[in-house]
Amino acid sequence: MRLLNRVLLLSTIIFATFSCSGDESVDESRIEATVSEVSISEIGGSASLKLTASSPWVAKVSSSAEWLTISPENGPAGEGINVSLIASTYQSGESKEATVEFRLLDGTSTSVKVKRGDVVSGRTTDSLALVTLFKSTGGERFWRNPWNLNSSMNNWEGVSLEQVDGELRVTRLMMQERNMRGELPEQLMYLDQLRQLSFEANYLLTGDFPDFLVNLEKLQLLNLGDNKFTGSIPSSLFELPELTWLILKNNQFSGVLPQNMGSAVNMVTLFLDGNQFSGSVPSSLSNLVNVEYLSLANNQLTGELPSFNQMTSLNSLDLSSNAIYEDVNIGQFPDLEPNILAQYVSGGFSGAAPKFENLSSLTEVNLSVNNFSISPEFENCGSLTIVDVNRNPLTTLHSSLLNSSSIEDIYAFDCKITSLPEVTNDNASLLLLSINNNELASLPSSIVNLKKLENLYIQNNKLTELPEGMSAIKSIAMLQMGYNEITSLPSDFWNMTSLGFISMPCNPLVATLPTNSAEFTDLSILNINCCKFEGTVSSLWSIPRVSEIHASQNNFSGELAEDQAAKDALKRHLYLTLLTLDDNNLTGNLPEELINVESLTILHLYNNNLSGVVSDKFYGSTNWCKWGPMNHIKPGNDLVMEDVCAGS
Repeated sequence: MRLLNRVLLLSTIIFATFSCSGDESVDESRIEATVSEVSISEIGGSASLKLTASSPWVAKVSSSAEWLTISPENGPAGEGINVSLIASTYQSGESKEATVEFRLLDGTSTSVKVKRGDVVSGRTTDSLALVTLFKSTGGERFWRNPWNLNSSMNNWEGVSLEQVDGELRVTRLMMQERNMRGELPEQLMYLDQLRQLSFEANYLLTGDFPDFLVNLEKLQLLNLGDNKFTGSIPSSLFELPELTWLILKNNQFSGVLPQNMGSAVNMVTLFLDGNQFSGSVPSSLSNLVNVEYLSLANNQLTGELPSFNQMTSLNSLDLSSNAIYEDVNIGQFPDLEPNILAQYVSGGFSGAAPKFENLSSLTEVNLSVNNFSISPEFENCGSLTIVDVNRNPLTTLHSSLLNSSSIEDIYAFDCKITSLPEVTNDNASLLLLSINNNELASLPSSIVNLKKLENLYIQNNKLTELPEGMSAIKSIAMLQMGYNEITSLPSDFWNMTSLGFISMPCNPLVATLPTNSAEFTDLSILNINCCKFEGTVSSLWSIPRVSEIHASQNNFSGELAEDQAAKDALKRHLYLTLLTLDDNNLTGNLPEELINVESLTILHLYNNNLSGVVSDKFYGSTNWCKWGPMNHIKPGNDLVMEDVCAGS
């Protein structure tokens, strides 16, 4: 026996010596784990091991154990590779044991047996729900700032934990703008201590409303806004006892609004805008007595509205854009800017607009783009500043709007307004009145009592004149009055020297330019296209800061600069960028002072009676070729000029 052992030992030494003496060594294919068996005591618990692999490896879990998650699932060669094993929830009948096989590409492998217990803590349930969320919505591939599942939940962005009954639980999950996608997993229902939940602005979250969320009885805030959720919303959502903020805006929700909306008596913010809800608004909405911000805009809602007067905390109400309108270019003046009118097609809230009473917190109301036939009325709404009723078939506005001591902005364009109420309140606070695109034949003379008015938009009506005394409105800065039938200006019109914007195109208006143009120190844009202005244009150059002058299609005559004072004013001009005087009766040559207006980039003078030889000084001007002289100056005139810009 001793002889046999000696022979075997000698053979082993010889074999080892022979193996080591070769020219090349053979690497052993090897993969080993530090343990062969691990136990995880609870659902949601984890275990770890270290792996040594001689080449890249992959891990595979036995098919009967979907509860087990491995991180990472593959990797390169190395020693002491950390591998985490995480136990998640499981279905009834699933095995509590699993086998994990770690395999090299050549087939070499090693296995680890994993046993799992069933002890479940609330924190564990929270963790498992969030892991499922991570995996279901593209966490590893798409999320912005993805979670590290090997770290504590405390470190996961958007997750907030608090002590509940001696245990740290998830109470806030704020996952807005994370680039999540797909459907939300039903495991979120296990976050039973959740108070605030937001998936806003992920844009690619889909599926029907996640009904399982109504099981979160402590939920105060739910924000699913700006995604692609579909389907109807469950009535049970409004039975959540603590729900305070519900934001479902800009999705594709549809169907009728639940009849029990008013059950959510703690509601402060309700945003359902930007969806496809249809039908009428439930009368129970009036029961939301604590609501401050309410928006049902951009849906397909119809019918009459319930009262809002019980909502004593209401701050902002937006019911706009439930009707369908289409823009129509009526096109009377095809050579000028489009003249757009809105035409009602279908849908929207109808009948009389609501009467708002004793709502002291209300600051803005938007009823635009609907089918209201009677104006809203406001009484004792002392904080109200903005009212928008544009695109409704209203024939007038209630006197409470123009005579309010708080309302600053009224938008009532694209209606059917034929008259306005008298202004009897000398303390009226109105700053902006927009009534473009209506059927007004006249303005009340008392409109001059709007002493604080800054912006007046009355374009595209049937006005034949403006009331005398307009200069009493000392603060007016913007006046838009084009596309009417105005034939003359009030005697004090050019005394409104506070104006910074004057637009009156396409009126049969016979008038002359102001002689006090130098007093219009704030005027930047003057548009008098397509009128019947007469006289000379020399006074235009004295408007110190005007940048755009649109004065085509009038009856101006004389030279561009009649005297030396006009030439000097033109020469000194620093702000003029656009000048259109085509289709007039101007005479004379181009004044050389135009060369000095370096800011001027657009110049239209065609179809006048200009004549003479254009000074060759123009040809060296930086702007000469920008003006397009052969297209925008010479046609329709008897000017002699060189085509120095040809081919440029």
